[in-house]
Order: sequence, then C-alpha cells, then structure tokens
Amino acid sequence: MSARKQSYQLKHDIVLDKRNTEGVESEEVVKAAGETITVRRPKAKDLQVFDHGGPMGGVLALLKRVTSLSDLEADNLDGEDFDALGELVAPGSKSGPPIGGTA
Repeated sequence: MSARKQSYQLKHDIVLDKRNTEGVESEEVVKAAGETITVRRPKAKDLQVFDHGGPMGGVLALLKRVTSLSDLEADNLDGEDFDALGELVAPGSKSGPPIGGTA
C-alpha cells in the first residue's frame, strides 16, 4: 500500500437495523468485523467538508470521501470504529463524546 493509503481493520460489524412490513425488527450485517477498509490521506479539497455542520458531521463527510466505505456503511459505523477512522483522517478532531466499552 502506498504512503498515501493505509488500511484499517474494523473492530465491529457494520449493522443495519431493519423492520419489515409487519413491524418485525431484524439486523443485517453489511460489513463484518475484521474486514479491511482502505483509507487515503485527505487532500485540501476533502477538508472543505468541515466548513459545513459541526465536527462530527465533518468527520463523517470526510470518511465518505476518503475511505472505501459506501455512504450507507459510513453512516452505520460502530462508534469505536468511527472514532478510530476519524482519528486516522483528521487527527485531533473531536468527532463526539467518548463512548463506553463494548457490551
């Protein structure tokens, strides 16, 4: 992998919460823990996302631009993976309050 790209291994599944027409809830794993995400170094044009919304929205928008995650996958990241990926792409940015440990 080049110096402009690095890998990140998910610590948690990316899960979609679903509800069918009868109201029965279920979960769908769209990317399993342990899968590798490619992250490229952001460019100045990527960092413009911080001009809109707060820091958390900026980090999420940046992740959608510089990772191999789809928008749906990025939106459903576990908090711990979101924080770790956010630190990779925007070191020192605060994406939100700290979260507790894994249940």
